[in-house]
Amino acid sequence: MSAPRETFGVAADRLALRVLGALRGPGDAVFVAEYVADTPDPLSCLAALRIVGSDSFAPHLLAGAPLRPQDTAAVSQALTAFRAGDGAPSDPYVAWRDWATARLLSLHNPRHPALPPPAQRPGSGEDWRGLSDALARLAPLALPVLDSPVHELARRSGRALARGLTRAMLRRDHPTAARLVRWLCLLPGPLPLDPLAALDHLDLHGVAGPRTALDLAIARLLREPVR
Repeated sequence: MSAPRETFGVAADRLALRVLGALRGPGDAVFVAEYVADTPDPLSCLAALRIVGSDSFAPHLLAGAPLRPQDTAAVSQALTAFRAGDGAPSDPYVAWRDWATARLLSLHNPRHPALPPPAQRPGSGEDWRGLSDALARLAPLALPVLDSPVHELARRSGRALARGLTRAMLRRDHPTAARLVRWLCLLPGPLPLDPLAALDHLDLHGVAGPRTALDLAIARLLREPVR
């Protein structure tokens, strides 16, 4: 039997493929509710929804895909299913990603309360390596509509992001590079590195895994919105 982490990771990859298809399709819905309902293992699907989190909203935010009440209800169920009582996650990165998901939920479903921004600011006192590593782990926050102290940190850290992206590409660490280029594509110019050139480089060399492909697709739409 697979370990829970492995099971949840496989489920998250399947969900990422659904989100990616909706981003690339002509305004197709992700059908999150059906993803949870039509499975013999709903717990893994709810875990996948929490892992993918705010990126479940990317087709709606970036490609005009429908967002149905039953889909937001499924995401809300995923957020609450793994929380210990009313306590916040002890991992600040998980707390920030949950905040982003809850914030988008509250914008589309007023019955779901927004979470307060976490008190801890990951990476705020680090050098460029620490900053870029911290922001890579918070890549799901790199979406329109969202704003927070993390976004303000990213706006002040263009050079650190560019150095971190260059380092990741030289190391062929495509997942980290894809997460960092998302932030650069979200930031206003001028930037110390052309994010579209970095995207072209990553597309040319290929990426491994649905979630990395999703990061790159989101990054490109952030820089080249659907018209």
